[in-house]
Amino acid sequence: MRGDHRRPIERKQAQICGRERCPLDVQHVRAKASEPRQAHKVLRGADGESQPRTAEEPGADGVEELTAPVPLGGGHLAEAKPRRHQLDVEPAAGKRRRERVVVRDRERSRVDKRDAHRPTVIAAMSLLVRTWNVFHGRTSPPSSALHLEEMVRTVVEDGPDVVAFQEVPVWALDRLGAWSGMTVFPAVAMLPLGGPLARRLTERNPQRLRSLLTGQANALLLSSRLELVGRQRIIRLNPGSFRSAEGRARRLSLRERLDWAWNRRVCQAVNVRERKRVIVVANLHATKDHSLAAAEADRLARLWPPEAPTILCGDFNARGHSLVGFSEPLDGIDQILVRGLEFERGPSRWPVEQRRTEDGALLSDHAPVEAVVA
Repeated sequence: MRGDHRRPIERKQAQICGRERCPLDVQHVRAKASEPRQAHKVLRGADGESQPRTAEEPGADGVEELTAPVPLGGGHLAEAKPRRHQLDVEPAAGKRRRERVVVRDRERSRVDKRDAHRPTVIAAMSLLVRTWNVFHGRTSPPSSALHLEEMVRTVVEDGPDVVAFQEVPVWALDRLGAWSGMTVFPAVAMLPLGGPLARRLTERNPQRLRSLLTGQANALLLSSRLELVGRQRIIRLNPGSFRSAEGRARRLSLRERLDWAWNRRVCQAVNVRERKRVIVVANLHATKDHSLAAAEADRLARLWPPEAPTILCGDFNARGHSLVGFSEPLDGIDQILVRGLEFERGPSRWPVEQRRTEDGALLSDHAPVEAVVA
């Protein structure tokens, strides 16, 4: 459905990661000797907090940890189709990947079918990455029903490796695993105020209530072929000290400062191992004000370890905003950027028809963005 190079795979039940209440001291995290050091470095300069606080607490800065079950990457050998000098290993039935194979002692001669079964794969497989602001399950134009489960099942149908969601209602976090068959890492940005009735009340009037009662979260979904290394990190994009400095510099009004404090925004990041490489996968949702959102993203880029291979996804809320050291953005606010990595196929938005409902509305007011990372 999302391209001829993808085939559906059997989904596996995933679990929501649990939380731990101990704060992450980012200044003392060290890499193990057997693992690549650069991807273990925690974002420098981020302030720490052990649990998300309500927006009324302007000092709720920083980083929190969430523990998660380690998804074990399993693989199956694929049958190969021979070419000159190299083999493109095409997936067998039910498989989705292809690998570039180099056969020793055949660099200057032809490769035949017998070489397809020699254990000489030396290149990492590509990663299909998607990001989507799901608009709390709403449609555009707004309808009287929520479509969040349909959105999740649509975007994972052909088995992507990484899916980054923004604007997820908090009640849905423990359902994402069942809907997607992937391992879920949640990051709550705004706590729900409506309690157990929040979902029902929001479904009665999704156009007005939106995140007021159900809260708001980010979520990273990873396929089983990616192995978690360490723990998830949550970095607040608009901590109190940063808001104070920017507020003075920009001469923000009291109302603007309170609104910025109320809309707590975060970036979540995990280190994952794909075969022998370890990369950072991150997902952010910046403040709705475009100018302040750009400042939040710039601050995050300054904190980011320059040597860590990174995939940074999310809703930047700043159109076409470039970050130092990262790949060029799309002309929009939803982005997939890389640092220390390359694209096999650059970021692109889904066509409108791929997210149209039976009654003609569009799933979300944002289009999913996808890319293939080499």
